[in-house]
Amino acid sequence: MVYTIRFRLLLLFLHRRWMLACTPTLQHVPFPIRPHRSPLPKLIVPILLMAFMVGCGGGSGSDESTPEVASITFSSATFPLAAGTIVVGQSATLTAEARDIDGNVITGVTFSWASSNNNVATVTDGVVTGVAPGIALITALVGNVTSNTLTLTVSLGPVQ
Repeated sequence: MVYTIRFRLLLLFLHRRWMLACTPTLQHVPFPIRPHRSPLPKLIVPILLMAFMVGCGGGSGSDESTPEVASITFSSATFPLAAGTIVVGQSATLTAEARDIDGNVITGVTFSWASSNNNVATVTDGVVTGVAPGIALITALVGNVTSNTLTLTVSLGPVQ
């Protein structure tokens, strides 16, 4: 929408500059002369501007773009034992949700997942797997927006 407004302002600016260039200045003539000017430029330019605006859609159609992601939070995590803890070789499923600037959930977003230490835990498509004992921070990403971190502890044996 911002680009549509900028495009319309640019067209308006170019239209005014073109109209000024087409209007001769007769300040140096000592007597009044009315030059013959065709009304064609004044008619064609607004018509072309309207055609461009209608052709661009004006932002009122059903072709709305996906809202920009403002924040990502973990919506759920399924751990087999204790929260935030898995055993070497076990997996846990994480889900995240993206929200726009107004806090509305954005559907259809594909997340990239990251582990701070792939030697301790790996994460692929929201499924985190324990590799070795230790601590890893798990994050979800969409573009340049990063989620809060989930601290994951990987242990050798079952947690009591």
